[in-house]
Amino acid sequence: MLLPNMKPTHPGEIIREEFMVPLGLDVDTLASDLGIASDTLNEIINEKAPVTDELARRLALRFNTSSALWSGLQSEYFRRSDSAGRKPVSLKKKSIKSAKTNFTMTG
Repeated sequence: MLLPNMKPTHPGEIIREEFMVPLGLDVDTLASDLGIASDTLNEIINEKAPVTDELARRLALRFNTSSALWSGLQSEYFRRSDSAGRKPVSLKKKSIKSAKTNFTMTG
């Protein structure tokens, strides 16, 4: 059971703590196995970048899991981060003028 005030778990933490540490994998080795740059993997395991759908497929093949596991972890992280009070991205307002009216849109 997840506690409502518990910090959401980033999939990078799962990769690091549940796979890399027990298997004795370093960043360079796992990045090479996955066919990605070490810098990219480093960003993910340090919880600064998301697991993309393509990386989810590669992780599934490498660790004999499913891509749905990794995509689901990332989706849940995004969902819980949003509900945990993460500041939304500020959208700039643009003024669009038509022949008849002025509209203000966000985006």
